[in-house]
Amino acid sequence: MRKLIILLLTLATLTTAAQPKLSYAIFTSEGEATDYNRMLRELRGADIIFIGETHNCPVAHWMEYEITSDIIRKSANGLTLGAEMFEADNQLLVDEYTSGVISSDKFEAEAKLWDNYWTDYSQLLYLAREHGLKFVATNVPRRYASFVKDNGLEALQTLSDQAKSLMAPLPIPFDAQAQDEAMFGFMQMMGGKGAADSHFAEAQAIKDATMAWFI
Repeated sequence: MRKLIILLLTLATLTTAAQPKLSYAIFTSEGEATDYNRMLRELRGADIIFIGETHNCPVAHWMEYEITSDIIRKSANGLTLGAEMFEADNQLLVDEYTSGVISSDKFEAEAKLWDNYWTDYSQLLYLAREHGLKFVATNVPRRYASFVKDNGLEALQTLSDQAKSLMAPLPIPFDAQAQDEAMFGFMQMMGGKGAADSHFAEAQAIKDATMAWFI
């Protein structure tokens, strides 16, 4: 098993006028500064490339596209793409679009898409269509995350087998104390939103478990 490469993208502010005004900086897992070409060489040897993003950061979205297109340019053999922004019950639509069965207009009319799909994610899906790549809709359908938020993880057992096929196998392991501690930091970052909901962490857990499962 080759090493998993995790990318950390940050904005860099350069104050010296003589220096190029880069919009990003790249670091190794040891915190050492590196460059794009070296990073790309490392990524080509990885089994999985995980890109963590800030959803409203255009630099991160641009970098995702550049990394993906450069890897495809070198070799697309065996490459599969996947994204949190697409829910598992839209997999058929994703497959039909990337295989050319339906047009972008038909796909966009029927799929559940984030508001920034057209500026930030549509080009990744188009790369899959253009090069005949599998694109996996990794996230749990939002209605089930909402169901968990209101009723807890155990309530998922009442769903049909068809519904359960759109998420990670049940039961989902859940450490309430660890999740509460992790979610406290998340709540603070989100301005306290959802902090009063006792099942908020469980709703996040079904999302994370499902994305991990489909990866």
